[in-house]
Amino acid sequence: MSDNNPNPERSESQREQIKMWFLRHPDTEITGLEALRFFGCMEFPKRISELVAMGFNINRDKFRQVGEHTRVKAYYLPQAEAEQYIKANNIKL
Repeated sequence: MSDNNPNPERSESQREQIKMWFLRHPDTEITGLEALRFFGCMEFPKRISELVAMGFNINRDKFRQVGEHTRVKAYYLPQAEAEQYIKANNIKL
């Protein structure tokens, strides 16, 4: 699938914001609606896929109940994965 994004710098900025959010909040779930609110990101699943392709082991198997008949996908980065990435890349949070 090709990326026809007219603003690739915006995608990279969102990806970096999302990456840092996961590193600062390991084991904390986030949904696409929350990503829209926090980062202005309308293509959150795409940013997640990009991070996974970069080696992040983001869990994509969770769902959150948001209404009587509605579930939405929720994503999180396990604590151990976050700690390993932070240490390997000498990141100061």
